[in-house]
Amino acid sequence: MNEKTMKRIIMGVLMVAIMGIPLGCSIDRWAEVEPGEYAAIDVHSESNGLTISGIEKLIVERESNTITIKLQDGSQVVTTFVPRNKQDWPAGCPSNIGSTRMEVLDIENDNLSIGGMTFNNPILVRNCPPEPNIIIIREDGNIGGGGSACAWPGKDIHFSKKISN
Repeated sequence: MNEKTMKRIIMGVLMVAIMGIPLGCSIDRWAEVEPGEYAAIDVHSESNGLTISGIEKLIVERESNTITIKLQDGSQVVTTFVPRNKQDWPAGCPSNIGSTRMEVLDIENDNLSIGGMTFNNPILVRNCPPEPNIIIIREDGNIGGGGSACAWPGKDIHFSKKISN
């Protein structure tokens, strides 16, 4: 090989290497579970026979790592959570050049019963895309991939962030 050909090969390899490096920037979006009040908006189950009943609101408190679910009968379910490390957030809602990383909060109870549904090994997941702001209570397992935070087939309750006035 002559010197000119070798230089072209080296320049080509360098260009490919440089173009493949994101230069410290992530093309993924990051969707966090925001503190505040959420309203129940949807429910899914294996039997498809469940409806949302008796849930007034869900409150996420980041400072105390607690979730409070207030029921219409005046009772409430209070539990604590542990946020997963950011590098462990699953990716969902893929696009041509990235995806949305969804925060997961591991609920510390082994079982969580809400409005007639019981979740084993429950988690709270921030759904993608970033808007609208939806969080989902579901059982732990595969999250994201080609889609959202839903557990399909499975059971989950979707909550939408309440806008404060």
